[in-house]
Amino acid sequence: RWFEKYFEIINNELQGKGRMEKELEIENGILTYLVEENGATVRSCKVYGSRITVPEAIDGFKVEKLDKKAFLSAKALKELWLPGSLKEIGDFAFAYCSSLEKLWLPADEISMGRGIFKDCYLLSAVYPVREDGSFDAQAGMLLGAVPVKLEADYLFAPKQAGT
Repeated sequence: RWFEKYFEIINNELQGKGRMEKELEIENGILTYLVEENGATVRSCKVYGSRITVPEAIDGFKVEKLDKKAFLSAKALKELWLPGSLKEIGDFAFAYCSSLEKLWLPADEISMGRGIFKDCYLLSAVYPVREDGSFDAQAGMLLGAVPVKLEADYLFAPKQAGT
């Protein structure tokens, strides 16, 4: 069949560039990821439980990016811990995660895509986690209100929260 041959050609091309998608089973889900020259990119996640922790590294490469729509419509997801190595969150990464309540992300500068919290109406806290693992709960609750209650993505700045 033509489409099987097409996918075989694409997969072989990606393998030749060292860019083959792989899966990693984690607690409460399965991550699909891609290892590139600079680090790992989480392409998507099949969520089976209410809490997911994205690992700091996969195959020895730091997780630096969540691809666009990585957690799109993950209805079971209530809590999400993102790694300190994260540098970029793609467009609509958490859109339509209607049960998402809490998110922990690095307190560093992160490139944020458009509509990352679209229709995440239950989101009540976004905790910027410092390098030592600590976070300010009050700042997290205020930051959680920005994209949902204020609908003001331009005010969403985890690095400046609590300073």
